[in-house]
Parts: sequence; structure tokens; C-alpha cells
Amino acid sequence: RKWSPLAVDRFYQLVSHNYYDHAIFYRVIPGFVAQFGNTDTLITRQWEKQVLVDEGVLQGNTRGTLSFARSGKNSRVAELFINLENNSRLDTIQFMDVKGFPSFGTVTNGMEVVDQIYGGYEDTTGEQLSLMYSNRKEFLNRFPKLDTIKKAYLIKRSDQP
Repeated sequence: RKWSPLAVDRFYQLVSHNYYDHAIFYRVIPGFVAQFGNTDTLITRQWEKQVLVDEGVLQGNTRGTLSFARSGKNSRVAELFINLENNSRLDTIQFMDVKGFPSFGTVTNGMEVVDQIYGGYEDTTGEQLSLMYSNRKEFLNRFPKLDTIKKAYLIKRSDQP
């Protein structure tokens, strides 16, 4: 929470509402990021109504950290990426009057699984997001090697109240 409290709260709510169940890793660029999210536009539009205010970068985009994707000011909704390498340029990059992508979590176990997420399509899939949102089945037919999340859930840590 100390890195990006609003992002942590949003992530908690999204997982609690099963948002990432069956999410697709639709944009995987080896040596950079693995980006994923839900393809249900009706659900995503509901989350868009709840604006997530931008936060400063307190924790860098190091290997294994998790950050929200964004497209401009206060545009973090629900799409996430895991840093596959140290991406310090994402800490200070200026885009649409917003500086940086604040990390809010870390892969604590299983980074070797993240490293195996299929990245052979690179950004080709990112260029066809409209198809992903309009026809998930056709999108997956065109890109059959994409990995998905079966079920996302929260685990209470033993050192937390």
C-alpha cells in the first residue's frame, strides 16, 4: 500500500469481483512487459466510471513488479502489466501530461512461470485490441498461443492482520 495505495485498493476490488478470471495476456513483449486484462467491455466500462487518480512513482518498475497500464491522465482502469526486466524508463516516462507508471506490487512466487508466458506475437496482438474486445473467440483463434489466467484470488499473508 505504501507504493501506490489507490492502485492497491483498485486491484483488491478487481480481484474480489473476479475481474481477472479468464484474463488474457494479450501483449507480451519479451524483455519488457507481459500485459493482461479482461475482454468484457461491459464490465470494463463500469470500472472506467470509477476514476483512479494518478499517483507518483514511489517504487520503480523493476523485474517482477506489477503496474497499471494507462493511456493518459487518470486513465488507469484495470489493465495490468508485469515487468519482465528492469524497466526504469517507465518510472519517469512522460505521456499525456502524466509522469511514470507507479508499481504497486511484486510477483513474490512464480516468476519462472511469468517468464514462460508466450511472447512470440510481441505487439502484433496489441495492434488488434478492437478484435479482442469485440470477438474474444476470433481473437484467440488468430492468436492461439496466448496464455490466460484461469482464476485470480487473494491470499491473506500470515504477517498481515
